[in-house]
Amino acid sequence: MRTTMTILLVVVVVGIASAQRPIFSQYYNTGLYLNPALVGEEKDITFQANYRSQWGNIDLPFKTTQASVAYPVVKRGVKPMHVGGLGLSIFRDETGQSG
Repeated sequence: MRTTMTILLVVVVVGIASAQRPIFSQYYNTGLYLNPALVGEEKDITFQANYRSQWGNIDLPFKTTQASVAYPVVKRGVKPMHVGGLGLSIFRDETGQSG
């Protein structure tokens, strides 16, 4: 019964959720935004930042900002081994008067 209620709740919530999908001009530079699993693949500390202002000739243009950082996790020893990573991604999409 609990599983059925959980599935029903997920279906209802997904059915009523709505959002605007942001579009970046250089989508290939938003690696962690597009695929969070890339955190585990990075061998070096990686920082990415993107900003887009769309329709600048209107009073309140659309502004999209995204920044992310990935930090590799290495198991120390005689032979250091890359075991994964930690990441943080911040995203903000402003539209209209209310932001």
